[in-house]
Amino acid sequence: MGISKIGTDGISSSPSIASPTLSGTVTMTGLAANTVPVISSSNTVVGIAPGTSGNVLTSNGTSWSSGAGVADGSITTAKLADSGVTTAKLADSGVTTAKITDANVTTAKLADSGVTTAKLADSSVTYTKLASLARAKIRQIVTGSASAGGSISSGAGATDTGLSATITLSSTASQVLGIVQFGNIYQAGGGGTTMGIEFHTRRVVGGSIVATPSSACAGAPYTSTSSQVVISAGGATFLDSPASTAALTYKVQIQHHGGSGTVNFHQNNAASMIVLFEVAND
Repeated sequence: MGISKIGTDGISSSPSIASPTLSGTVTMTGLAANTVPVISSSNTVVGIAPGTSGNVLTSNGTSWSSGAGVADGSITTAKLADSGVTTAKLADSGVTTAKITDANVTTAKLADSGVTTAKLADSSVTYTKLASLARAKIRQIVTGSASAGGSISSGAGATDTGLSATITLSSTASQVLGIVQFGNIYQAGGGGTTMGIEFHTRRVVGGSIVATPSSACAGAPYTSTSSQVVISAGGATFLDSPASTAALTYKVQIQHHGGSGTVNFHQNNAASMIVLFEVAND
């Protein structure tokens, strides 16, 4: 095919330029609207239809097709490079607690400044979530008091003082820490003699004494110098391991041995108190 051009010297004929040819034969077939044209293995131009909404053009290494996009569960942390996901790439609402499994967030994955109180909802921290705290935890406190007077004679054996408290532990692994403070006692008669006054804290289940916790006794011999003497009684601290979730009553008894005379306790309504703590170890 010749091409003419117009120059300063008029119309002249230029050398002929050959038309380009394709290598091989490509046949066009009728393509539907919105299809993507590709050349098939048989050198035919064919159209790939869009298919279902959300489909993408994918390759199997040989040919192209319209297929589903990335499924929700197809991307795992193992497929992501360490630097592939950054906070800058995540919308504020893109990550929710519902999308994070309990085991995926560990303290090793959190920067020291990554968790602040401002980022925690009021109800998001509960007792059961604080498993990393120290094992010994106080779960409940129960108190009891008594001030009604009573008396005991020498050799009469242990006598209830009316001081008690009942606690029901939440676990058989829990222990009971007890603190007992007893009020004044009063000796009538027996001046100049030595008498022994002891306080015993008993563990009671179902109305029966089942144990006397170690270190739950307090007392010492007192020597009176007159026929009447007021003794400021002390207290006791004990740690008991009942291994039970039944209702446990700890009651305080008084015992008078040695010497003579009668001992009145809670003299002048001096109050006594017992405090029981459940110490959790689970």
